[in-house]
Amino acid sequence: MIPFKKILNYSHQQLPYQLGKPASSATIKQSIADFCVKEQLDFSLTGEGEHEWIFIEKKGLNTQDVISCLSKLLGIERKQIGYSGLKDRNAVTQQWFSLHLPGKASVNWQSFGNLPFKVLQSSRHIKKLHIGSHQANEFRIVAHFDRLQSEQIEQRVALIRKSGFPNYFGEQRFGTNNSNIYRALQWMKKNHKISRAKKSLYLSAVRSAFFNLMLANRICQGGLNKLTINDHLMLSGSNSFFVYKDINEHDELEKRLIEKDVSICQQLPGLNSEKGFNQYELKFLDDEMSEWLDLLKKQSLKVAYRSIRALCDKLDYDINKRNKTVEFRFVLEKGQFATSLLRELTQIR
Repeated sequence: MIPFKKILNYSHQQLPYQLGKPASSATIKQSIADFCVKEQLDFSLTGEGEHEWIFIEKKGLNTQDVISCLSKLLGIERKQIGYSGLKDRNAVTQQWFSLHLPGKASVNWQSFGNLPFKVLQSSRHIKKLHIGSHQANEFRIVAHFDRLQSEQIEQRVALIRKSGFPNYFGEQRFGTNNSNIYRALQWMKKNHKISRAKKSLYLSAVRSAFFNLMLANRICQGGLNKLTINDHLMLSGSNSFFVYKDINEHDELEKRLIEKDVSICQQLPGLNSEKGFNQYELKFLDDEMSEWLDLLKKQSLKVAYRSIRALCDKLDYDINKRNKTVEFRFVLEKGQFATSLLRELTQIR
């Protein structure tokens, strides 16, 4: 038996579907313009301060490419540049950056001529932009179908609007051929010194795979709204949660789940994880998964919680039967993955 094979052999394609496997298949990102994403903030900039915030549009560049460009362009260190979320190279993306420019005037972006990105907006602010600071991402994605089944798309969109979809981490979290997970295992077993960025990347990959596999197990046991004693429930629109302990509260909590007032959440494992598992999660912890858990605990990680259900009330679409395409438009909270929604609508090639 190969040690740790359950996570090492992790396959995003084999994760169960909430709505059953779609009959249709489609391609996304046939062109860069087919995949557009825009960051949304839920606060206003002060208009003054040592940090200049810029809202840019980029194509063919990832977030780190832009940081490198800004560093060279302005003669500042990378650590002086802040961002909220990592954005893909193969997409049209609009995102925020902050530049620490103490004692300097605001940048005249027009003076630089042909930049590899567009600066859409700029303003001063009193704080640096930190990872996870934006509220949500707005998507516009065009899917190209082999055989368009309009009725199935309409039915699945209605069900997702009503009940949400599994809040799986996207497969990009794990690297090509799960490379981030393999490197994480090598590092955790040998405990050699690595950079803080790599440590964060590797631990995130393992915890994300752990979460996805446990969520997959839960979907097979009954779905996103099946309550079990010792479940953690998160209040909608917040990070506050409470634990379901009393069977007499079942009907009321089930009603709140249907009304989207609360959602069941699940662990991103760390220290004292076992204390927060319910009966299904404890059964999931076979010898192999317990070994992974032991390795994670040695990293002194605090337990975190993530909703197992992503809500998407604002899911709109336009069907073009002639071209066999569907344009999907929706907004997701930060940390939720568009590909996890799309896989419930069609098989993505």
